[in-house]
Amino acid sequence: MAGSQLLVALRPTSVKTSLALLPQLASSPRAIVFALIGATFATFLYAVTTAVIPNPFFIRMTPVRPLDYLFLALGVALFATLTATYALPGPERGVNRGVAGGILAGLAIGCPVCNKVVVAVLGVAGALSYFEPIQPLLGVFGIALLALGVLVQLDGAAACRTPTPLPRQS
Repeated sequence: MAGSQLLVALRPTSVKTSLALLPQLASSPRAIVFALIGATFATFLYAVTTAVIPNPFFIRMTPVRPLDYLFLALGVALFATLTATYALPGPERGVNRGVAGGILAGLAIGCPVCNKVVVAVLGVAGALSYFEPIQPLLGVFGIALLALGVLVQLDGAAACRTPTPLPRQS
C-alpha cells in the first residue's frame, strides 16, 4: 500500500467507522470461530514455541520477562481479532501487516539465545548484548503492526458494507 493510501486508511472517521464493526465481530458465530482458531494458533506459535508456557518440547535458556507476558497477551488478542475480521465481507488488506507484526511479536517474546538465526549471525554473546535489549522495541513494532492490520482489515470490511436504504416517503 502506498504511503498516501495508508494515510487515507487511517483517517479518524475511517478508524471510527472501522472500530464500529467490532461489536459485529463479537456477535457473529463465524467470526468467533475464526477468532478461536486464530487465538489457538497464536498461543501455540508464541507461547509454546518460545517456552513462555513451560512444555516438554521447547526449553527456554533465559528467564521469561514480564514484558514477554504482555506481548504474548496483546499479540494473541490482536492475532485473534485479525483472524476474526476474515469472517466479514471485504478485501483482505491487512494480511502483510499481520504477518510482519506476528513475526516481530514472536521475536520479541522468544529467548534470544534460543533463536538459531540470531545466534548464527551475532553469536551467543551478541544475542545477549545486542538482540535482547531491542526485543521490547520489536514487540512494540510488532503489536503496532498487528493493530494496524486489524484497522486496515476492518476498514476494508466497512467500505464493503452496503448502506441501508432510506424509507420511501409517500
